[in-house]
Amino acid sequence: MNLKGEAYPFTMVFLHLNSYVISSFIWLSMQRKRKLLSPLIYAMKGPFIRTKLHASLLLLICGMPIFFTTIGIIKRLLPNPHPHLLYGAKASLETELIILSTKCFLKTCIYPTLTNLVVLLYCLICQKICRSINILTVKIEVCSPKTFTSARQEEILRCESKIIDLIQVMHKVFSIPSFLIFIAHFCTCITVVGIMVKQDSSESYIVLCEFVLYISNSFGGLLACLWMAGGLPTEAGRFKEAFRRKMKQRLLCIRKKDEICFQEETANISDFVLSGCDIIFFRRSSILALAGTILTYAILLMTLNS
Repeated sequence: MNLKGEAYPFTMVFLHLNSYVISSFIWLSMQRKRKLLSPLIYAMKGPFIRTKLHASLLLLICGMPIFFTTIGIIKRLLPNPHPHLLYGAKASLETELIILSTKCFLKTCIYPTLTNLVVLLYCLICQKICRSINILTVKIEVCSPKTFTSARQEEILRCESKIIDLIQVMHKVFSIPSFLIFIAHFCTCITVVGIMVKQDSSESYIVLCEFVLYISNSFGGLLACLWMAGGLPTEAGRFKEAFRRKMKQRLLCIRKKDEICFQEETANISDFVLSGCDIIFFRRSSILALAGTILTYAILLMTLNS
């Protein structure tokens, strides 16, 4: 996506280029945490790519450089190509296409491909942890009050403690990257929405298609992070409620006041709310607020630059 020239304000250009810089910092942050990431992935027993949807998403993300490079080449072959595709340099058509395709491919590998791969890994880990919590919840629900003994309760809480350890490691690994991912996608969303609001209706369909791909990618990445990471507090709430309900049923059924009870331990269980540098907290309830914020900032940005 080329945002150079008088048609686009400096703020738009800065926000768009900022996404590439932030994506590089995401890679550096993941490199620094690789010693924690490897044991975390090893602890997630079983393959990450479990369904056709996961494989399709991975294929789609890896194919993004090809998609955007193709769009860049088509834009050059249009009757009135963008004057800043080669920064004003004159060259033959073959040379222009080679330089243009190389530039588009490398840029797209940095953003959004690299960022999306981290988002996919983040979401898959969240999904596996949610599934583990859900398995514990189901075990509690199917267990009868009589068989929900102290030993059974202790076993479930031990498993829950291991999940907490995994979430703490995950938070250490992805706290900074998730924050940077949110900022990068947020900047791109504001930029693209602002451009589409200002865009001339005579703009070619291929350019509009490029904008739609960028906004779909950016907002989809934000939505995926909020939805998958926001699933952890939901599953934690279901686990707590199931444990308390089963304990209440056992107390009413057994009527042993001197029995060891772990019900108070559930009050100390974390809500599993993940965050980006303790600044942005990932909850599903934030999705509508995010959409409104993006639209508001985009319109404000266009108003200030009009």
